[in-house]
This record gives sequence, structure tokens and C-alpha cells, in this order.
Amino acid sequence: MSFKKNNEEFGQEITKFGDCTITTEGIKIFIAENIVDPNYFIPKERLWETSKIEDKGREFRVWEWLLHMAEKTWLEESKLYQLNTAFFFAKDYFKDLRPKTIKTASDYMTLKIQSKVFEKR
Repeated sequence: MSFKKNNEEFGQEITKFGDCTITTEGIKIFIAENIVDPNYFIPKERLWETSKIEDKGREFRVWEWLLHMAEKTWLEESKLYQLNTAFFFAKDYFKDLRPKTIKTASDYMTLKIQSKVFEKR
């Protein structure tokens, strides 16, 4: 199955985790029916974006997309969990695309902060 967004190719489906589909081009997240753009897309080249955060005097790198998406009020908790699974799968599936200059991030700290971000929205 192939997906399109405004005539832009989402790619061929690799696997699905609930409403999150891993495609040959990244992660497609189905948001809802009856809206102008029912999908949100994370390109595979952007999976590696990280941010620095400080927690208890220590500096950590976290996965930017998982924190960014936790801020979205339209993203239900169950879809956030589906996204987490899809993200970690995609990160491994597309590991050969990881830029050598990108440092890895803490999965643990990302999920810890994500939970706090989600609760505050």
C-alpha cells in the first residue's frame, strides 16, 4: 500500500503499530477522520533530531520528536504509546541513515520527560 499527502509520496508500508505506519519514507500517524489533513508525517531523515535537557544537574540528550508530539493536544494517550513503539522500531529499521555526527539520546530520559510533557498539556 502506498500513501500520499498533497501529492507527496509517504512511501510503501513496512509495518503498522495501531494508527502509526512505518513506511519506506518514515512514520505516518493517522490523526482522525473528517479533517483536511488526517495524517501527520515524520520523515525518516529527521528521526535523529535530539535536544539537550538538564535533570538534577546532569545533561541528557532526548529524542526531539517524542517530546514534540507529546505537546500535541490532538494526540490521544493510546496514539502516543503507538508512536513510541513505531519510533523505536523506525530508529532501528533506518539505523543506516543515522548521521555519524549525531549523538544518541537517552530512551529512558526521553520517555520520562515525555510523560511529564503529556500530563501538563
